[in-house]
Amino acid sequence: MQATRDVWDGVGFDVNPMRWPDLVPLNKAVVEAVIERGGVPANTDLMDLQYAIQKWIFPLSSLDLTPVKVDVKDLQSERASYLAREYGL
Repeated sequence: MQATRDVWDGVGFDVNPMRWPDLVPLNKAVVEAVIERGGVPANTDLMDLQYAIQKWIFPLSSLDLTPVKVDVKDLQSERASYLAREYGL
């Protein structure tokens, strides 16, 4: 997340959406920064990195990734309900 913040800090947003060509160099800079900081496993496929550079459409800078404590049984129950509803399992 810090690499993303560092790259995107100061990037202006306006009412018009960013154009694709504007995103690719920013995405590339984030991927490079993460690699430099040791955040990408050595066995990562080059295609995965290229996919992130080409397809990542926004920085997700407002996404709250704070860990939340949850009960595993609650997660299992929610999963079971979802599978039953969506797939009849």
